[in-house]
Amino acid sequence: MTDIERLKSQLLKNQPEFVKNFHFEFNEDLDGDPAVWIWAIVGDSEVESADFPEHMKATRSWISTALSETHIERW
Repeated sequence: MTDIERLKSQLLKNQPEFVKNFHFEFNEDLDGDPAVWIWAIVGDSEVESADFPEHMKATRSWISTALSETHIERW
């Protein structure tokens, strides 16, 4: 299984309910180091919610855990 497939599978497994969709891209950062960009898509009402800051913390944790559990070493 490729890094892309492993990461997608892991993200789907534990996707928070408030994250409606996500997109990610493997590439290099400005210094040429391996990097991954991950976008979490949430609804407009979620952004306006009082819970938004806590949900963003949970989203960062979800992404960090997925990268850690798949052993993908990218910034």
